[in-house]
Amino acid sequence: MKVAILTSQERVEKFTDWSLVPKDTELIYIGQTYTDDEVIQKAKDADAILVDAVNVVSGNIIRNLPNLKLVQSEGVAYNLIDTEAAKEQGIYVCNNASANAGSVAEHTIMLMLACTRRLIEGDTLVRRGKQIQAKGSFILAGIPELEHCHVGLLGFGAIAKQTAKRLKGFGCRVSYYSRHQVSEEIEQEYQVSYLPLQELYRSCDILSIHVPVTAETKNMVDKRVFECMKSTSIVINTARGEIVNQQDLYNAIDLVIDKLEGQIRKYKTRLNRKSKDNKLAFNLASIEPLEDEEEDVLVKTKTITPKPMDMEEAIMQMELIGHSFFVYRDTETDAISIVYRRNDGDYGLIETE
Repeated sequence: MKVAILTSQERVEKFTDWSLVPKDTELIYIGQTYTDDEVIQKAKDADAILVDAVNVVSGNIIRNLPNLKLVQSEGVAYNLIDTEAAKEQGIYVCNNASANAGSVAEHTIMLMLACTRRLIEGDTLVRRGKQIQAKGSFILAGIPELEHCHVGLLGFGAIAKQTAKRLKGFGCRVSYYSRHQVSEEIEQEYQVSYLPLQELYRSCDILSIHVPVTAETKNMVDKRVFECMKSTSIVINTARGEIVNQQDLYNAIDLVIDKLEGQIRKYKTRLNRKSKDNKLAFNLASIEPLEDEEEDVLVKTKTITPKPMDMEEAIMQMELIGHSFFVYRDTETDAISIVYRRNDGDYGLIETE
């Protein structure tokens, strides 16, 4: 028997139990990167294909290997294998369902913790020597615990079940959506509850995606989903990228950034309009846009005198009090300036006229 290997040779050699492989098996190593013509030429008499789940097995390959009887995905996914061509040729397509369910579930929970604990942002600040600012900011902003989060599982297959099983120890509420609601016994076993799809999107603090790529699920998480979710929601996708509409995701993130920058621009305008005798009015709690026609602005704000300092000291003050921005008078330029925290963990600066 001849098997074409469309995946890492090193991985196959390291993890294969050779005692289970028939001695007359010939492995044809082609690798991770290949063209259709290369596979057809090198594996022209192959009986089977072993392929990485992220690699393509086209109909062209399937139709031009006359001895082919089986295409085996190395992982769970098989959406990149032309199953219609395989069906047409009478060739079996198999996957390794559930083989990595526990591993992916652990990875999913790691990402949940990384997001709720602002791991990347904290790591960046500590590496820049700003651990004191990070501590002060994180404590005042609040660090949500999984126990107090409502986790929604989109799909309830093997990986979602293993994720729910591991979430039991955190004590959080776990809901799921699937095309078919599971039995009450299974729901009790995994301590989950069923929610209709739109309610799952609206109510969950964390949305964890666990559905395969099909015609129905491709771009399933799109603009409409992002618009109905909480503004503080976290989306974890350990399934496939095609399930999330990437352009809609980009636009949703861009909209948040534009909103923040727009609010800061409004404050810049207000600073220029309201500043008198080195004093200005601004909201001490958060950046919130105020309409130009609003007359009672000073009722909602406090009037202060920006203290002279450099940008580094302003950043330290901002982080210590846990605000997303800080107003000060720059000691070098003498300009009233606003330093603010960006989503990537870095800082932005606006100088007023």
